[in-house]
Amino acid sequence: MKIVPADNAWILISTALVLLMAMIGLPAFYAGLTKAKSMLNTFVMVMVSFCIASLVWIFIGYSLVFGDDVGGIIGNLKYAFLNSINPSDPSPNAENLYHYLFMFFQMNFAAI
Repeated sequence: MKIVPADNAWILISTALVLLMAMIGLPAFYAGLTKAKSMLNTFVMVMVSFCIASLVWIFIGYSLVFGDDVGGIIGNLKYAFLNSINPSDPSPNAENLYHYLFMFFQMNFAAI
């Protein structure tokens, strides 16, 4: 199957909306659950958690979830640190999307 530009545009928009939700909406939600003096601390904790989860996803998470399975339980480290991913190749899990775009789309949900 070939890469479809319209599908990639839609996933790119969806990725941006989820990222916006995660970087603004989630900290605002958690800050609303705390006292006013703890609001800044809550914002920073959510942002740092999102960044750490994103890095873990890029380093090994994507590979363990979407890599070739080992015994049918967990993926291997084929895509660890985004190795063996060509930016112009389609994703093996969504063949009409670019591999990096699919990875970033899934990363947003993993980080939330």
